[in-house]
Amino acid sequence: MFPDLTYATLIERATKDPAVAGLVLKGSRAHDGTATEHSDHDVYGVVFEDADTPLRDLHGHRDADLDIVVTTVEEFRRTDGFERYGLSRARVVLDLDGEIAGIVAALGRRDADEASAAAAQWLDAYANSLYRSVKNARDGFPLAARLDATDSMGFLLELLFALDRRPRPYNKYLAWELDRFPLPGWEAAPLLQAITRITATGDPALQRALFTRVEPHAREANLGPTLDAWGEDLLLMRPATIVTGMAVPEQDSVSATSEAYDAVAELYAQKFRDSLQDSPLERACLSAFADFVGEGGRVADLGCGPGHVTAYLAESGLAAFGVDASPAMVDLARRAYPGLRFDVGPMSALDIEDGALDGVLSRWSIIHTPPPELPAILREFSRILKPGGQLLLGFSATDGPTPASQVYDHAVAPAYRWWPDHLAGMLREHGFTEVARTVRAPQPTDRRQHREIHLFARKG
Repeated sequence: MFPDLTYATLIERATKDPAVAGLVLKGSRAHDGTATEHSDHDVYGVVFEDADTPLRDLHGHRDADLDIVVTTVEEFRRTDGFERYGLSRARVVLDLDGEIAGIVAALGRRDADEASAAAAQWLDAYANSLYRSVKNARDGFPLAARLDATDSMGFLLELLFALDRRPRPYNKYLAWELDRFPLPGWEAAPLLQAITRITATGDPALQRALFTRVEPHAREANLGPTLDAWGEDLLLMRPATIVTGMAVPEQDSVSATSEAYDAVAELYAQKFRDSLQDSPLERACLSAFADFVGEGGRVADLGCGPGHVTAYLAESGLAAFGVDASPAMVDLARRAYPGLRFDVGPMSALDIEDGALDGVLSRWSIIHTPPPELPAILREFSRILKPGGQLLLGFSATDGPTPASQVYDHAVAPAYRWWPDHLAGMLREHGFTEVARTVRAPQPTDRRQHREIHLFARKG
C-alpha cells in the first residue's frame, strides 16, 4: 500500500506536515539493548484535532519495518492500560510545539490518589493469590499452587510499581526497567531471582519469605487496612507461623529466621559469596580478629551462612568451623567448602563444650535476635570461650542512643539495629571487655543508610 514507506521517510514526511504534532517511537527500538533483527519500529503519529493530513491514512499500517498508530493529541494524553507503560518509556522523535514530551513524561507518573487506589487493589489481588497458593500446597494440590503462585507474581509487580507511582513494565522489559530505574527499597537481582523461582516451583517457603519484604512496604504506604482485612488468614502468608490450616501461635524467632533463610539460601549465596572481595574494611576487621586470636586458634563462625567467611578465617590460619540455624545454608557451605566443618544449630544452645574456643565471630547474625533474647546469646558466647578468648560482633547501628535497639526492614527476616555503646554495656555485663570498634559510614549507593559496626571484645 505504501511501497516507499520506511521509518526514515515517515519521519521526513511528518516533519514537513504542520498538522502533525509529533512522532513517538516505542517498543524495543526505544529500549536500548533490547532490539533484535526481528524488531520493527512501533510508532505513534500524533496529529492535531480535526487536522486534515495524509498521516491519518497510515493508521494501522504494519510491515516488517513499521507498525503505525495515528491518534490525536487528546487521545494520546488519555492513553491508559498496558499501552501506558510502552509510551512512558517512548522516545519522542518529533515534537512540534513541545507538548508531546510533556504528555510522555506524565504517562510515566501516576498521581498520588490514582497510585494509592491501584496499589490497594493489586495488594489485595496479590494476597489472594498468595493465600490460595500456600493453601493449595498445604492441601495437596501442587498444580493449583504453582498456578496461583504465578498469578501472584504478576499482581505483586503491579503493586510494587504502583507504590512508586509507575505503570508496570511489559514482562519483556522488566529486567531492563529495574536495572535502569530501580524500585525504592528493592534490589533488582534478588527480586528477579525470587520471582523466577516462585513462578517455576511455587515454593511456599520462598513465597512467605518474599511476603515479609512486601508487608512492611505496604503498611508504610498506609495499606495496612487492606492486609488486616484478611484477618487470621495472614498467618498462612507469613513465615513466622506454623502452617496447619488453623490460627496458631507464632514460631520462636530462631525457627522463623531459619525457615526464611532456607527459602532464599541459594539466592543469598550467589549474592554474598564473593562479597569480601569488595569490602576491604571487612577483610581488615577479620584479619585483625585472626591476629587477636592467634595462629591455629579454634574459632566458631556463628551464623556462617554459605561459609565464605568461615573459609576466609581458615585461610587466615585459624581452626575455623561454621554453625548456622538454616539447614539449607549449612548444606551449601558443606558443598562449597568440603574440607571445613559446618554444623546446624541455634546460637542460643550451641553443641560446644564450655571454654572450648579461642574466638567467636558473630557477623550480622545477632541482628535477627529479638532484644529480650540477646542476653541469653551473649551468655552462650561467654560460656564457650576460654578466658581471654576473642569475640567479634558485626551489626548495624541505630541513629542515636534512644531507642537502644530498633527493628528495620531486612531482605530475609525481621532484624534489629543496636546503639553500639548499649551493646558494649551488655557485653560488660556478661564478662567481656571491649578492645576496639570500627564504624563504617553509609555510602550513597547503600540501600540502607545505616552505620555498620565491628565491635571487638575479650572475655575477662
